[in-house]
Amino acid sequence: MVGLRSDLRERAQEGAAAAALESDYARAREERTTSATWGSWRDEQIGRAAASWLLALTMIRFCEDNGMLDASGLLAVEEPQDGSPLSDERARKAVFDVLARVRPLPVMGQVLSPHSNPMWKITPSSQALRALRTFWLRRSPEGSLAHDFTDAARDTRFLQDLYYALDEQATKSYGLVATPDFVADMILDLTVEPAVAESGLAGFRAVDPACGSGTFLLGLFSRLFRLWSDAEPGMSTWQRVARALRSVHGVDINPCAVSIARFRLLVAAMNATGERRLSTVPDLPVVVAVGDSLLRGRGAPHVGELALRELSATPPREEFSDYSRRHDLLGRASYHAVVSNPSYLTVKDKSLSTAYHDAYVSCRGKYALTAPFIERAFGLATEGRNSGYVGLLTANSFMKREFGRPLIEQVLSRVEVSRIIDTSGAYIPGHGTPTVVLTGRNHEPDPQQPVYLVVGKEGEPAVPMAASDGLVWQSLRAMSDRFVATEDRWARSFFQRRSELTHFPWSLTDPTSGDLVRRMERGERLGERVARIGYQAATGSDDIFCAPRQSFQRSRAEQEACVQVVTGSGVRDWSVRSESAAFFPRTWDDGFDRPKAVDLSHFPGHHRRLRPYWSVLVERPGIKDSAAPWYDWHQVASNRNVHSWSIAFPWVATHPHFCLLREPLVPLNSAPVLKLSPAASEVDHLRLLGVLNSSAACFWLKQMSQSKGESRIGQLRGGEDAGGGGHVQAAVGPDALVVVDGGPLLVRTAGDAVRLVHDRQVERRHLICGVAGLLDLVE
Repeated sequence: MVGLRSDLRERAQEGAAAAALESDYARAREERTTSATWGSWRDEQIGRAAASWLLALTMIRFCEDNGMLDASGLLAVEEPQDGSPLSDERARKAVFDVLARVRPLPVMGQVLSPHSNPMWKITPSSQALRALRTFWLRRSPEGSLAHDFTDAARDTRFLQDLYYALDEQATKSYGLVATPDFVADMILDLTVEPAVAESGLAGFRAVDPACGSGTFLLGLFSRLFRLWSDAEPGMSTWQRVARALRSVHGVDINPCAVSIARFRLLVAAMNATGERRLSTVPDLPVVVAVGDSLLRGRGAPHVGELALRELSATPPREEFSDYSRRHDLLGRASYHAVVSNPSYLTVKDKSLSTAYHDAYVSCRGKYALTAPFIERAFGLATEGRNSGYVGLLTANSFMKREFGRPLIEQVLSRVEVSRIIDTSGAYIPGHGTPTVVLTGRNHEPDPQQPVYLVVGKEGEPAVPMAASDGLVWQSLRAMSDRFVATEDRWARSFFQRRSELTHFPWSLTDPTSGDLVRRMERGERLGERVARIGYQAATGSDDIFCAPRQSFQRSRAEQEACVQVVTGSGVRDWSVRSESAAFFPRTWDDGFDRPKAVDLSHFPGHHRRLRPYWSVLVERPGIKDSAAPWYDWHQVASNRNVHSWSIAFPWVATHPHFCLLREPLVPLNSAPVLKLSPAASEVDHLRLLGVLNSSAACFWLKQMSQSKGESRIGQLRGGEDAGGGGHVQAAVGPDALVVVDGGPLLVRTAGDAVRLVHDRQVERRHLICGVAGLLDLVE
């Protein structure tokens, strides 16, 4: 792969390939579909082309080894009679001859389409193609082929694993994660089966708008083919295949994944009919296309000028437009079932991020793709009396992180969410991000109809031999379609009032814990008791500004311009530890509300230390487009009208570590602070500190904060409701924490709070620590 990529990089700098790449890049920049530099964009195209060539030849070898080709394949080219190696040009001709014979075959024209397959953007040199062919001819000492794809079942699952291994950059960029078959099967059970029962098979439409390599598409085809076989046993096998395929739609932004999905559907169709040869396969309606599901299709959200430019007839848009005209691909409100496992990543490309932000109400702040894909999925489902079913496996971060607020309150509150299945404690291979399964329908919800929740209680006791046999998963799976409140060792199911899920954040807690949270929510908020909650300072580049004080001494940087800084990892065990100093480019002057920037020429040691990083520092957000000097910090809060002391806490922690900060230390953005009014006394600070470190506060934060997860080697952890365990990140600001004396939640002492928690039979045990004289240690 490395050799092929190097070869393509050389080829990309010459001739037609270079001109085509430059033209595509210029168009992408003009249309604001990328903000990447030319070098990074070109490297992405080269990596994609290299992976596509290897995948294309692997598919041909798969067909050849399994007897699916009538004509000769890669292995059948005659070698020179004298035993000498095949010449470069003849090897090149041999490879292109095979491609020319395969492309006219049914569906293979789509798999190897020049409109969507990246392999045709850059073709390897003759030497590289000869090396590839030699690779396929490699044999073991016993004389058998080293790479033999013969498989009686003709299983194509290996292709997605191969692609993930071939193009690691694409795997990271697109967040490629294979959906396990057992997860897809559960989602299809909960969506496709009832959708077909209501709407019937005739005209049935289902789509995966982020289809990847086709796990959901294959599951859809298998089910629909079976249903057609049961409904029309007298119909020919190929007719049943065609009707099933016509109902299965898929779109993905990654062209390599689309090629794999198309090929896998072709082989699945052949397996369903028992057909052995590609040449005897009729034309099949494989409706899988390359495209951005968030921006393409009839009725897609309007994104201004970008939407108009998207209509231009340039590949692969021309191909998508053809699918859209013939099949109404991604037509709004046109699908009876929408199933998917969309990317969990945030959008790195600024142009695309802006386009999605303009198009979707759910895209706010530093959002993950989870948000717009959930909104889009419900928008694709049919409306009205027989509204479409939606089933998604997605990251659960939207439930408690701030970006999920508009998704929950403005999107999901207006559709019928029927099931929420917390799969964060189940062992799902490849999914390091805590996940949740959502099912619902695209119609106005009945406020009196509760939502069915299935929540894990604890993690797997050991890594299961087969992920589908995991004890937690088996428990979640069994409860998923019962619609009965029940409980076992590993999970519990219950009903939650819909009104409680129309407001951010979502807390998937059992009824007992939920009742306690509702009682706590009636009180006064912490934000009403303090002067300010938020960041004290942010450098915008901690690695450059911060270092051990000895490092500044060795570089002879002026010590008087340094301050001790505190990060979140330094706020632990209810104490503060500062291990780093930082150059502080500000000074406080009387009469100014905020500190002013210093003149760096007065500190030559710091100038000498920072100058090599000028190009990095000048590009920081808040510095690039402002009048601030290049060496300034990103943000420094004013200390006017607040107490000089702070209560600091780590943004990510396992339990509360609120700590009183009296020393002149500067907490950075990973250690936010609470500031009281200037008139606050020491007793006021200590009293509040005791409450914040109580078990009641810990319980509330556990319900309202987003789990950061742990090592997913075994995913041996419980869901969000399991006691102990993973780190959580404050998602709902602590200003929402209830601390008022009196009322439903008595927090005059920690003992009152703890007794209330125990009275409500909440099965949690948290370490409680506070200030001597104000807080007892309670177990």
